Amino acid sequence: KNGPSSVVVTSSAGGVDITATNANAGEDINITAAGSSININASEADGDAITINASNAAGGINIDAGTGGVTVDTTGLISLDAAAASNLTVTTGAADDKDLTIAVTGGGDSSLLISSDGTGIDAIDINPTQGSMLIAKSLTDGKTLKLGNSNSTIMEFKPNSNAADEN
Repeated sequence: KNGPSSVVVTSSAGGVDITATNANAGEDINITAAGSSININASEADGDAITINASNAAGGINIDAGTGGVTVDTTGLISLDAAAASNLTVTTGAADDKDLTIAVTGGGDSSLLISSDGTGIDAIDINPTQGSMLIAKSLTDGKTLKLGNSNSTIMEFKPNSNAADEN
């Protein structure tokens, strides 16, 4: 076939498998699109409609992208779990306006929860190494910022447009 789809594989009565059995390391299955895109689309209504699985215990998955970045959107949940020390890092190269935002948006009785089962003195460590730190800079009048165990002594801050009503 000539044109944008010069090779088409169609199965109207079942699935399509591409298998490399008894292959050695480096004898990979490669899908390359030089100058074009690779699209994977599944229409099954299933939580694992698309599965990427590195099944060897030492296997991994590596995703690299250029300046276009990586976008992940879902109308359902997202879960990232790891059994080893991990990070989420923005490398700024000393440039401005390269922020990392973790947010819950849209209102309602939603929360941003950060917790740790760590037992060390740094179980949660918030540490600006160069600049200042702002906590609750947009705290609405009449709302409360509390620090400490609610069953013992706490520090409580409650802004109010009337300074006499603040605590």
